[in-house]
Amino acid sequence: MERKMTLKMARIGANMTQAEMADALGIHPTTYLKWEKNPGEISVKDAFRICGLVKRSIDEISFIEDAV
Repeated sequence: MERKMTLKMARIGANMTQAEMADALGIHPTTYLKWEKNPGEISVKDAFRICGLVKRSIDEISFIEDAV
C-alpha cells in the first residue's frame, strides 16, 4: 500500500511556507499550523482548496490523523 504524504510534505513540495499557505487560504497562520498538526480538523472544502494550492490530488495527501 502506498503511503500518503503529510500536509507538511505537500506544502514543502510546493515551495510554500506556513505563512504563505495560510495567506493563500485566507486564514491565520496559527490556524494553518494547527491543521498541519491535526489534519483531521480540516473541512473537506478546505482540503480540496489545499490540494489545489499544492497541485496534488486529494488521494495523495493524508487528511486523517495518524494515517501516514
